[in-house]
Amino acid sequence: MHPQFKNFTHLEAEEFLKEMSDTRGEAVIRPSSKGPDHLSLTWMWVEGEFMHTDIKELGKQPGSMLAPRLKIGGEEYEDLDEIISRRVSACNDLVNDLLASDKYNPGTSAEVEKTLQKQKDDAPNRIPYLMCRRGVPGYVNLMYLPAHTVRKIVVEVSPEGYVMSKRCFKTLPELFKWFKLNAQQLGRSSRTSRKSSSRQASSSNGTSTSSSSSHYQQPPLPPDNVPPPPPPRPAAPAPAAGQPQYPAYSGGAYGYNSGQPSYGSQAGYAGAPAPARPGTRWWWWW
Repeated sequence: MHPQFKNFTHLEAEEFLKEMSDTRGEAVIRPSSKGPDHLSLTWMWVEGEFMHTDIKELGKQPGSMLAPRLKIGGEEYEDLDEIISRRVSACNDLVNDLLASDKYNPGTSAEVEKTLQKQKDDAPNRIPYLMCRRGVPGYVNLMYLPAHTVRKIVVEVSPEGYVMSKRCFKTLPELFKWFKLNAQQLGRSSRTSRKSSSRQASSSNGTSTSSSSSHYQQPPLPPDNVPPPPPPRPAAPAPAAGQPQYPAYSGGAYGYNSGQPSYGSQAGYAGAPAPARPGTRWWWWW
């Protein structure tokens, strides 16, 4: 069996890596609780944080120690050595560059926010930014302060590079260059995402933004399923003696006999009620 294979549980694997002299970047391969055709890779990507990755064995024959093909996510590997080389070693190189960067801060998010605020106070015209641990193995936060509120962008450390906003960057300088050119757009998309999430949460909680008329239910029809006839139109009252008489409403859009086109009016009907107004007009405030 492979020299890095250990018959450990995930807790035993973590304790074993903690006791090693050079812990960061080390990994062990162990049995998986998902079944005999699975293995698990436990990797200490930074001190005190472990990533557990499922390895699927493809085409494993009964009685064999290891399948001829291994799969992690959508990527296939020939053996465990290829996994260690292409996955663990590649990520270790990226983590080493990250921890050595002058833009990496080992503090917590709250401590990084205070540091960014101090840098902003010292240079108000600049946008300070730093990277720090997120508390989730394999991910870090890129935090920056454009004005008064600190913003965060999640960055994933993957075997292919640093993944941010669905883009993969081979090096940190490439990531920082793209970030500086697109920071303003990232802020707008982040606010739009939060508003969309808020609307979805309101909808899931039973809150509706539609008008109350959408919840109105028409009363049931009579037993013969024939709607009742509309009530008769009341006759126009005769004008009192001495009261001035006005011309009949002709359906004008702006008042009596305005000469404007009518909206389905009853022209010539003395005393006809005003027609229904067209659809509601919405006004947008800027």
